[in-house]
Amino acid sequence: MKRVLSLLAAGALIFLNPVSCIAKVPDAQISLGGIVPGVTLNSVKVIYGEPVPSRDGETLLFSNGIVIKVDDDFSGIVEEVSIYSANDKIATPAGIAVGMKDSALNAAYGSADDVDYEYDGVEYTYYSDDMKKKMEFKVKDNVVVKIKCELRD
Repeated sequence: MKRVLSLLAAGALIFLNPVSCIAKVPDAQISLGGIVPGVTLNSVKVIYGEPVPSRDGETLLFSNGIVIKVDDDFSGIVEEVSIYSANDKIATPAGIAVGMKDSALNAAYGSADDVDYEYDGVEYTYYSDDMKKKMEFKVKDNVVVKIKCELRD
């Protein structure tokens, strides 16, 4: 009986080991420029003012380069926040900003939960510890060119 329990325990450890290797970024770290996915659009406007006028009511651009996508189902809730241009004032809580070397990602967050090799670069994805949010970093030529934080479906 003791031997069977030992084998079961060893098997469970082997099975669970890959799960424990996931980066799991703390929920509070899934943020960009002080904006956390899931907050209200009004709270974004308090920080950054009114967005630049556009025809698309779901995607809003602010003068500092931040792009906000509003949730389709819950009007006024930020589903996604991203930036495509270098602005050292717009960063993640760990200090990662567009224009930084990709080596900063590993130093700040550890190994990515998912790595997607695309024709025009590499995308590194990190999930929040509660798996409700994610953060994506697009990298070209070892430089971060896009950061996106979003709610997961």
